[in-house]
Order: sequence, then C-alpha cells, then structure tokens
Amino acid sequence: MWQMISGDFDVDLVGERGGHRLFCRQKGDFWHFVRASPCPQQGDENFAHTDIGQRFVPRFLMAEALVSLEKMNQDLRPGVRSDAEPMATTISDQIGVYSRGGDVFDLSILQLEDGLPASLLRDMAEDIEIYEAACARVHSKEDEFVLPGFSTHDGNMISYGSRRFIESVAFELETRGKLNAYEFGYYSAFCSLRDRVLGRGVDRSLIEDLVEQQFEYDASEFEGSPFLDLAMAVQAELLVEPIWGLIGDQAINIPATRAADLLQDGIAKLTPLQWTQFALMNGMHHSGLFLPLAQVIGLNPWETYMEWKTQNFAPDSEEEQSLRMETSIIRSLGDFGSN
Repeated sequence: MWQMISGDFDVDLVGERGGHRLFCRQKGDFWHFVRASPCPQQGDENFAHTDIGQRFVPRFLMAEALVSLEKMNQDLRPGVRSDAEPMATTISDQIGVYSRGGDVFDLSILQLEDGLPASLLRDMAEDIEIYEAACARVHSKEDEFVLPGFSTHDGNMISYGSRRFIESVAFELETRGKLNAYEFGYYSAFCSLRDRVLGRGVDRSLIEDLVEQQFEYDASEFEGSPFLDLAMAVQAELLVEPIWGLIGDQAINIPATRAADLLQDGIAKLTPLQWTQFALMNGMHHSGLFLPLAQVIGLNPWETYMEWKTQNFAPDSEEEQSLRMETSIIRSLGDFGSN
C-alpha cells in the first residue's frame, strides 16, 4: 500500500512506526507532506483502511521556522554544539517545529502520530543559507521594507510594511533566479497587493459583479447546509444587514444597488492583505463571495476550505495538488500582517 502512495503522490517514504507512515518530497518552492495512518473500520477492529492527509508547506516558511529553532537553541542553550539535539520548544505559529526527543521532531500543522525524522529536517536546513541570503537583500526604508533593484509587474517598487512578505519575495528570487508574475508564488501575490489592491483600490463595478453573481443562487436551495450557515455568519460579522440567505424560511430580498452599498462598506473593513487573499481565492479558485470572506476573517478552517474546493478531485490529481500549493501561499499572507 505504501508503495502505491509513494508512486501516486510522487513522494518518498521518510519515516514509519506502528503502521503510521510519513512521506515527503521537495517540489519546487514547496515541501509536500503526505501522512498515511491506519484507521480501524467501525464495528470491525480487525480491519482498517488507510487515512491519508497531505499538506504543502512553502520552503520559505519552513526555512524561517528552522532558523527560529536554531536561534532559540543558541539563545537558551549557549555553548551547546550546533549538531546537538535541539531542545523541545515550539518556535513558529505557522509551522510549529519542535523536538520530541530521541532525534524525532514534529510539525504541528500535520498532526503527525510519530513525528518527523531529524534526517529530513537536516535536508530542509539546506534552505537556511538561501533564507539568510534572501533576508540580506531586504532593506528598511522609513516605515517599510524594500527589495532594491526589482519592481512589480506594473513597475512599482517592491516595498511594504511587512518584512516577512518582502523576505518571502526575496526567497523566491533566490530559489527561482528571477521574478515572474505569471508563475504564482509570493511575488505574484505581492504584485496583486501592490498593483491592484493598493494601486487601484476596490472598484465599484467589482462589488456589483460580486452581488450579481451571488444573486444568481437561490438561497432556499442551501437551506440546512453548512455553506448557508457560513454565509450568514460572514454577513453578521461584516455587514450591517444581510444581503443574501434566509431569515427563518424566508429568502432575503434586497435591491442589488442597496446590496452593493452594504457589501462595499463591509469590504472596506478588510485590510489590504485580506482583500488580496480574497481576490486571489475569488479569481484563481472561483470561490465566490462568502467562502473567501470567511477565510480571511477567520470564520472557516482552511482544511474545510480545501475539502470543499477539492471534493471533486482525486487527492493525487494535478488539480488538487495545484489548489493545495496555491492555498498554502494565500493562507500564509494572513500571517504577514505583522513583522
């Protein structure tokens, strides 16, 4: 079975214990993790199927986490040689690499049963040099951080108030050797932020299009569904009154112009990074109005987003893999709001 997983997902077996197996392979700017665990079938403890979970982690975030782990070891255990076993500590909200002892590590985002082999972490640590070179490219200028000598697709300076966002673009420059707005990644996402969100703002025609598209759906057809509950929760959070959905068993009926006014006021509450996340999900994943809004304001788990968006694809398909890689970038933008 595990040989099939390795072949189907194009990953390598890197650790196993007690029936649990961890697979991983570097794929471009990502680390692709696949976890396979036995899952006893209800009512028959002698038979189990294999539960498979997967996650793409951008190499930038992994290198950042490993640098933090290394620094904490040096700060808290001065004089200990660099190849000694790292102390047990959580070092990054995004990645959460920590030691379990016995040369075994964990990635909290994967919820592994048996940890991450130290040998794999050492392979990943090769990106630390790239990370440090990328960070050295980034300069501070007044209240912003700048990547000198490069510009966005529209010719704007690569500068922003988040050091991490600019460092992620510099890391991509180091790994790819160039910046290409047509190959999705951190640079492409930054171009969306700088050229579209900050450069043009939120166009009224886009708001009206979002309303028109949402009004094509009959809310009564979603009665009792998790999506309707989520849509109503989003509107309660952002809008002074709902524009679509059900109140009791009655569909909300509101003129499109009034709905656009309400939506425009609600979207104005989003930060530029949140609007960028929304625009990317809406444009790249055709996620509509309420689902991406739910993601950026934290009302819906990202794994649920992935389940809904990939439910029609095979887990090892190119379509699902692309969605997961893109989402890992979009998701991380929400953590770049602070330095």
